[in-house]
Amino acid sequence: MKKLFFIAALSSIALVSCVKNEMDPSATQQDEITFNAPVVAPSTKAIIDGAVYPKTESFGVYAWHSSSNDPYMENVQVSNVAGLEDDQTGESYGEEGGWKPAQATYWPKEGTLDFDAYSPYSVNSFVSATKADGIVVTDYVVADPADTDLMYALRSKNKSNVNDGANDGIPYDGVDIAFKHALTAVQLKAKTASEYTGTTIVITSIEIENAISKGTFRQNESTSDPAWTPTATEDKYAYTDGTVTVSGIDCGTKLLLPQSLSDDLAVTITYTINGIEQTGTFLFKDHKNGKDESDGDVTVDSWEMGNKYVYTLVFTLDEIFFEPIVTDWETIIVS
Repeated sequence: MKKLFFIAALSSIALVSCVKNEMDPSATQQDEITFNAPVVAPSTKAIIDGAVYPKTESFGVYAWHSSSNDPYMENVQVSNVAGLEDDQTGESYGEEGGWKPAQATYWPKEGTLDFDAYSPYSVNSFVSATKADGIVVTDYVVADPADTDLMYALRSKNKSNVNDGANDGIPYDGVDIAFKHALTAVQLKAKTASEYTGTTIVITSIEIENAISKGTFRQNESTSDPAWTPTATEDKYAYTDGTVTVSGIDCGTKLLLPQSLSDDLAVTITYTINGIEQTGTFLFKDHKNGKDESDGDVTVDSWEMGNKYVYTLVFTLDEIFFEPIVTDWETIIVS
């Protein structure tokens, strides 16, 4: 007999942020706008390493002037520039380079700017923004392989380029950008409950089925309540197969749309035991008990933005035993 257990664990992804003092709003210079290296939460995508935004990626920016509702910067691409110099000190940003818009943009001489940002810039065709509510990502589709780490930034408010008296007159050298993850990360793992000598278990396919894959994200700056409005589109997401052992295998992580655990949201797995094919389907809603990063008990009813959910399939096999008996002879007496 074969048994398969589904264990759910929740790991919350914490945002690492950087805070700078607000600037004096009376700007006296007209220098080019640059950005400090964006700060991001740990991510499951290969381009993100820790909390440092990768130099190979670019993000989009909107800026709003304190005196107008019209964008001062509208969906502008910002990328890393090697050898960029601080335009107020003449010092280089070093080997890591600096961050600036594709088209040079300059600070206003009066007033302050608020900045909204999203990442990566490659999703710009889905993005719009307003001063009141910030970033909107309309009808965004999460397509397999589901590895785009869609992020939005906390609004960077009341910025200007004047000296910051609180820091001994050091010039303001870039706008701080602190990104948060807009999607949810779902990781699937598999292992055996014990080392079953002489038995080989191989996953030949594993995928999430009936996941909502399309929705609209709103930063909702005026209410500080970022949220998704999903649509009824459902999709499949294929994970990596492989041989299962007691030490386990990582079948991969997908960056999916946040959503409730519906009645048909499931993982379907096809595998072989010593070459004999087996199939199983497991509903996520039936596996709600988990642990958070502090090892506290949690109940998972939905996949939330910025959270990583780790599910482990545990194969438990029952050993074959025998109970031999002997049927007594039937005696026939011949006369």
